Amino acid sequence: MATPSNTVFDNSGNGPQNVVAGGGPQFNHNGSGTQYHFHGSAAVSDAEIRRREKEDCLSSLGFPSLHARWQDIENAHPNTCDWLFSTQEFLHWRGCDHPPHSNGVLWIKGNPGTGKSTLMKHTSRYLENTIPHGLIAAYYFNARGGVLEKTPVGMMRSLVYQILSQDNDLYETLGPSFREQQRLGRGDDLQWRVSELKGLIRSIVRQQQSKPLLLLVDALDECDDQDVRDVVSFFEILSIDAIKSRVVLRICLSSRHYPYVSMKKA
Repeated sequence: MATPSNTVFDNSGNGPQNVVAGGGPQFNHNGSGTQYHFHGSAAVSDAEIRRREKEDCLSSLGFPSLHARWQDIENAHPNTCDWLFSTQEFLHWRGCDHPPHSNGVLWIKGNPGTGKSTLMKHTSRYLENTIPHGLIAAYYFNARGGVLEKTPVGMMRSLVYQILSQDNDLYETLGPSFREQQRLGRGDDLQWRVSELKGLIRSIVRQQQSKPLLLLVDALDECDDQDVRDVVSFFEILSIDAIKSRVVLRICLSSRHYPYVSMKKA
């Protein structure tokens, strides 16, 4: 088949190439990652370009075992975990509007093997059913899993992936950071840094005004002690961001008893 005379093949970089003949919007990227090149008269909308770019961003955040621990946790038996939802602590946590004595954090603590992970999984499903308009993201630390299953960078990649998957508009917040990574040539081997992911989550919290954001993190004690402190410190900062921005943020944590780790106002 003959090549249209107005088609331009622009192959810059070593990633997969997308070439469209047409006169629609142009998005050109020179680097090692996925390339987007649109030339000529075909109508390729800005929305389609952004959709493809968002899919690449999600791919860079996700990892094969992202849902592995969640799938391995046993489902709650009927009428065994619903007790939590009628407790004063849970009702206050779900309904509070960041009064001075609260930071929107519920921390469930218990001994090993007492069913905390099952309770957290059940709570996640309960919130999905009772707050259908909320953005809900859950991460389950797994000490026996791979690196991304037991470290803060895996937790943050998972949380951002889940939030971004639920709300298309939020990509406008994350898009510039992803495009910067592409421009720097990190491309298909892009490895997000913890500092970058923290910045993305804080940006989401500061800008997310219309939907409540609920973050659940299970088995916090299954990562290193210093990582526990870092995660708790980050959630403290996140809570302060939400209060200042008047954003509805709820954080639910579970762990063994940590007498030497605490969260202010939790």
